[in-house]
Amino acid sequence: MSIETQLRKGLEEHVQEDAGRQVAEDWREEAIENLEDSYQGAPKLIEFFTDVSQQGEEFVFHIEHPTARLHEIGAHIEPAYAQAAAMGWTRDEFYEGLKDCEEFVKPKRYMRDGVFTLRRKYR
Repeated sequence: MSIETQLRKGLEEHVQEDAGRQVAEDWREEAIENLEDSYQGAPKLIEFFTDVSQQGEEFVFHIEHPTARLHEIGAHIEPAYAQAAAMGWTRDEFYEGLKDCEEFVKPKRYMRDGVFTLRRKYR
């Protein structure tokens, strides 16, 4: 393999890695902003976002709280609470991710909307 080919390949891999990390960072920030600005907000949920990390060839972040899915899709809190309790979460820990919520959490689509925002941004 020529030096030119090696350099090109190395540069492409480096650029792809940087771009992948940047997209994940941007998506994480969009999701956080969407939660901060949402009806039935979830300010404490933001504390449970992990930093972006690399897993294999992908860059990922997680929201390590049982109410994260509730805020994304909307649902009654009881099934999520029962599952969280079975996994060792206390009532207070579970309710840290909820604010101004009654029994039903309205869908916020913070992750989905973040993807749509990034699509428009990167065009």
